[in-house]
Amino acid sequence: MKKDVIILLCSPNINHLNAKRAISSVKSTDLTRAELVIIDNNYDDTFSHPVIMNDMLTYAAKIGKDIIYIDDDVEIHDYDWIDKLYRASTALDADITGCVHTFDDGGTNHEGYYIGVDGMLEPIVGFMHDSEGMKEDAVYVPSLCSAVMLVRNCGNYYIDTKFRKYQHDLDICLQAWQSGRRTACSLGLKIIHHRGYTGEDNPDFQNILTEDTVLFSKKWGAFIPEMTEIPELSRYKSFQYDNTWIRYYNRASQLRHIDTEKATKMFRHIAGHCYDNRRKSGAYYYLYSIEGDTKLLEKCLKFNPCHQGAKKILQETQKVYSPCNQMIDCRMCHLKAQKKIYTVRI
Repeated sequence: MKKDVIILLCSPNINHLNAKRAISSVKSTDLTRAELVIIDNNYDDTFSHPVIMNDMLTYAAKIGKDIIYIDDDVEIHDYDWIDKLYRASTALDADITGCVHTFDDGGTNHEGYYIGVDGMLEPIVGFMHDSEGMKEDAVYVPSLCSAVMLVRNCGNYYIDTKFRKYQHDLDICLQAWQSGRRTACSLGLKIIHHRGYTGEDNPDFQNILTEDTVLFSKKWGAFIPEMTEIPELSRYKSFQYDNTWIRYYNRASQLRHIDTEKATKMFRHIAGHCYDNRRKSGAYYYLYSIEGDTKLLEKCLKFNPCHQGAKKILQETQKVYSPCNQMIDCRMCHLKAQKKIYTVRI
């Protein structure tokens, strides 16, 4: 297969535990179509991540290839992650595509970023996207983090090297929207992002972040208020934390004590449409508590094999348990749903 994409990973020290983990995880995936470029800057004070990102973007455009940026504090455990990025990009005709970032305990870090009119960011977490706007488990988002970011049609973009370290990834996303192109997030691809293990330890972290945020806000201040007028981003006009699966789920769990019928409908909506596997799992568990069908517990374990309540009930009522094949690495269960429930009678 033709190598049509360059993967760029930069690190101040490729022998650091996190960097070694990131590199190892990438090398364990399908790189058939990719060239992996790893740069160790050896803590060089003059090194600029935006500069090298822009240099590689220019090079990729020159040789007719795409580029994927990866930070050295991520872990990728999906063998087909590159194809998933491309499927999402193609389905939504997006030049820039990212994915869901999780903490190492499986909780969602973000699924992209909403940008307020003041230029400040709000992480998108569990937003209740319209299912009609979702294709290949992907949705349009205002902006993304470059810890994992696919850029296509590289010749149309640049990484603004005036940014010292931050906000250049948001900048390229807004370049896309301003030029009539699109930015998307693959909700079907989840990676672990150990955010800020080096950056936030830097004594200049806050000063650099503030400086870059001010630059970003000034550069895009006139365009940001217009973004939600773009049809693909109109759903974000009323962006707020109430429009999230987490709040909807919590409301349903409280409502079950007041209006069981309404709560049941809400839990079934979560089970059928939510892309957060742990919320789906919890919805099935609550449906079991209402309806008493143990098959709902098996569905609960399908989306979260670590759900202790469901396993305990199945052990007590049917002498069945769902074995874990990940040993002590429980975070793996949260990266993707298990395709099959294996039950062993004891």
